[in-house]
Amino acid sequence: MQKFHTRYGTERQCESALFAARWHHGWQCAHCGCKRFFLTPNGHGRQLWECFICGY
Repeated sequence: MQKFHTRYGTERQCESALFAARWHHGWQCAHCGCKRFFLTPNGHGRQLWECFICGY
């Protein structure tokens, strides 16, 4: 449990781990393939990665 808490103990650490697991080679838009994004809040306290070009 200590090892898990050390690795994923904060919201930022969990988010980083999920990002790395989902996008091994960096973020890429599933709709248009763009690699640029911006973060927006979703209204529930979580960040959304939105495509800079198409907004997907």
